[in-house]
Amino acid sequence: MAEHNKIAKTLSAEELERFCERLRKERGVTLQKIADFYEEETGEKVSLMGATAFRNTTFAKHCERIRKAGSLATELKELRQEGASHTIADAASAIISQELLDKLINRDPDEELDLDVMSKIVKRLRDSDSRVRALEHTIEMSQLDAAALAMQYVSEIKKIAGDSSLDSGERIARVRKRLFGEKPSNLEVV
Repeated sequence: MAEHNKIAKTLSAEELERFCERLRKERGVTLQKIADFYEEETGEKVSLMGATAFRNTTFAKHCERIRKAGSLATELKELRQEGASHTIADAASAIISQELLDKLINRDPDEELDLDVMSKIVKRLRDSDSRVRALEHTIEMSQLDAAALAMQYVSEIKKIAGDSSLDSGERIARVRKRLFGEKPSNLEVV
């Protein structure tokens, strides 16, 4: 995005990011501080009007981006703590969709909007979410199948469980063998 202020125009993207971060971490940033920091960084002077233009555009956008990133990180952390891992894709998709709407509504005429990229991101998130839900369903059905199978062999499982001559690992191996057959060579008991 093309910024129309001297500071943004003269610094490289990396320098601008570092400059914005330095200001963001500083307490009590004034227009004079912005001008002084810019002079320290480049050896060039910038007027207070130039510092104002930078503060109201580039720096404001930088701070908003950092705020949104922090908000997203907090939201995703809360979702993980709630154990709702399958909704992380939903949350990210909703956030990206909201960003898309914001960009459409508040679009800078000079800014190019890549709808194709944004729609692909949303689709990938949705596809990923669908795969997670399908896997959760498969796991749930497998658990139900295993429970039904265990009920068929409950008396044999009780005998194995009550065999004091076997240690825990041996009991698990025998119950597993009774229910599912020989243990695959690549399976490790946890």
